[in-house]
Parts: sequence; structure tokens; C-alpha cells
Amino acid sequence: MRCVLLLLSMTLCPVFAGKMPLNRVQKYAAYKAHTILPETLRFLVKKNGKHLFEGMDRGLRVPLSKINDQVILREAGRITALVDSRANFPKVVRQMGFVAGLVAVYTNPSHNTRSGVQDGFAFYLNLKLNKCLFVFDGYSSLDDTYSWLRSELRAVPRRNADHRHLLEDRYKGVDDDIYHRFNEQDAVFGVSSIYFSNMARLSAHLWYYAWGSAHGDLTRMPFKGEVKKD
Repeated sequence: MRCVLLLLSMTLCPVFAGKMPLNRVQKYAAYKAHTILPETLRFLVKKNGKHLFEGMDRGLRVPLSKINDQVILREAGRITALVDSRANFPKVVRQMGFVAGLVAVYTNPSHNTRSGVQDGFAFYLNLKLNKCLFVFDGYSSLDDTYSWLRSELRAVPRRNADHRHLLEDRYKGVDDDIYHRFNEQDAVFGVSSIYFSNMARLSAHLWYYAWGSAHGDLTRMPFKGEVKKD
């Protein structure tokens, strides 16, 4: 998938004067999510990678005020409906990207902060992207996954509020320097890693649930286990 290979090469490029490829972090999270899908679905996403990123760009343009847990689950259900209706796979994968874009907006803790904090967090995420770990909690049954997703998505605003206050305090402490390079022991790095991991793991769970609900092939599925319940 040429576009994904280009994206991977971009993650290793040095950062110059704060100039970043558009939505680089979010697209890399979607790429990581696709690598742990059941084999059949993973192959289809890889084959249609450009459509995944097209859909994601559209999702990233949706204002946070229009996104909540119900909207995300509804849009994930549309992936199932497309598969059930035998829609062409570029369209299916585009909808998968759209859902991942919504997740990326919804889980971003820098929303509703000062513009300097938002810009600083975006810069720092790009700077530290190759250091952010993708922590995945394993797949479970479809019924358990739906219940877990609903609970996890509903918890996002509360978690984001805590992280938003933290970001505000940390950037205030460096006089809102948007290019400040916090070290990897700083809480800002922890928030960055959590955001990256949440984007990837929630996208993977939503895609798995939508695909499985349409009776898609779930054989040769990695990380099959019990989803953790908080």
C-alpha cells in the first residue's frame, strides 16, 4: 500500500520548524489499528488504504460538538450495513476511516483548551510519535465488545477533562511555548501516549465489531482474549 509506506517513512523524518504532514499522528494510529485486524479484513483495508485515509480526513473535519458515543457507534453500524449490502470495499473502508476520524476527534484531550495548548500538543505529538506505544487490550466476543465499547466511549469526556486540565497547567508552566519539548518523563508525554493508543485501540475494536456483526471472516485473528472491563 504505497500511501501507507509513505506514511511510515514520514514518521521517521525529523521535524523542521513545526511543519507537519496533515493529520500524520491520526493516520498513523489508524495504520497501527489495521495491523491487528483479522487477516481477511486486514488484507482488504491494506488494499484500499487510500480510501481509509480519505474517509479519515472527512471524519477529522467533524466538530467535536457533533460527536458522542452514540454517533460513533451509529457510524460503526453503517460499516456493518455496507458489508451486509455487499457494497464495494473502497466504500466500506472509507466508512471505516470516517469512524476512525471521529474517534480521533472525540478522544483528543486538547480540544476546548487555549489555542496555544492545542498547537503545542499537536507539535509535541508529531515530535514524539515514534515513542508513543500502542497498548492493546485484546479482542473478546462481539456481545462483550459492544458493551465494553459503549462503556469506554462514554468515559472519554471525563478522562479528557482530566487530561485537558493537566495540559493547561503544563503549558502555562512553560509560558505557552508551543514548541516546548517536554521530556518523556513528563505528564504531557503520558497524555500523548494515551491519546495515540486510544485512537488506535478503539478504532480496531470498532472495526472488528462492525465486521464481525456482518458475519465477516474472523479466523486468524490476533490478540484474541478477554477485553478488560474497568
